[in-house]
Amino acid sequence: ILAIMENSPGENGSRYILHFKPEVTNAPTSLSPFELPFHFYNGKLYKMYFITKIFYLTFTFVFLLKLQSFIFVKMAFMCIQLFQITDIKRYLQQKKSEVERIEKTPRRIFSIHRNFSGPDILGMVGELAFVADDDIARVISWQLQGDMDCIITTTTEAAQKLYEDTQGNQQVMALDSFLVQQDDRPLPHIRNRQELFKPSGNPTFARKHLIYRDKQLGCDLFKNLLGDTILMDDLISATNYRKARIQCSTILTRTGERVSAKGKFGGSQNRAPPIDKLKVFGAPLPDNYEELKEQIDVLNRYCAAVQEKEKVEKDLKDHSPKWVDEMLQAKTQKDAMTKELEEINRQLGTFSICFICLILELI
Repeated sequence: ILAIMENSPGENGSRYILHFKPEVTNAPTSLSPFELPFHFYNGKLYKMYFITKIFYLTFTFVFLLKLQSFIFVKMAFMCIQLFQITDIKRYLQQKKSEVERIEKTPRRIFSIHRNFSGPDILGMVGELAFVADDDIARVISWQLQGDMDCIITTTTEAAQKLYEDTQGNQQVMALDSFLVQQDDRPLPHIRNRQELFKPSGNPTFARKHLIYRDKQLGCDLFKNLLGDTILMDDLISATNYRKARIQCSTILTRTGERVSAKGKFGGSQNRAPPIDKLKVFGAPLPDNYEELKEQIDVLNRYCAAVQEKEKVEKDLKDHSPKWVDEMLQAKTQKDAMTKELEEINRQLGTFSICFICLILELI
């Protein structure tokens, strides 16, 4: 180890070589000098390293403060009004428990599972949408019963390959193989945005009750599958509606009845079986589920920002060498002395004016 005394002479950044030449009397063999090369620095690089380190830590600290403030504003917007990190962590655990409870609560599911996967395979019809209401899920699932296990692909080529792979046993449908009417036509009793009559039974398009996994995909797919099929409350309302508007699509009712586009109804062919006998659309998660997930994400980010800020704050303190503290102390003393001198000058100025006034009075 080579130790050099403070304030030793030398040129900053230069390379030096120490020659150690042994002086031994009566040596059996000659000994070559030992050379020890070293670089001389005056400590500026060391200081620059710490200045850079402190600048980085300070920048990171300020950034984390801003991030923490941003997340805190978002928490306030979401009505999360907590200020202590312990409160935040406790509230976070409550939200996680609530999400876990929702996920474990039994709900209606689409019961068919087949392992078809690939970049062009979107899934089965019954997997691509949810229906919240049990009665509506029952009647729409029954209307689409022959399509529920149909695999939807993005391209005809993918559909053909899947057909061949299953020896023709799996029904398939490609998105690029059907034409979808892009504009939303009004219900039959509405023309030029005006109701021709006041219908009973709350008529709506059946597809409006579907909650899509992918909104655009769902709109196109179920427009093709359901078309302008109408959903109403009961059979009486449905038959009266059809009587008032002869040109009408198929009408389904919440009670499980169907009035065909030809006007036919009644019989077992036009009555939905119990829901447990059907391949049925699953029920969606509660409306507050996504809100809870977002709150958990915000709370996690807030906790992480606080912890990172505390870590950087500690690093900033640990990496501040003694000379930095001395510089800050010297600056504080300088500012205090400057302020004191300014005050003395101000007082001297006031004294000078008073002294001049006194001289004038004496004259």
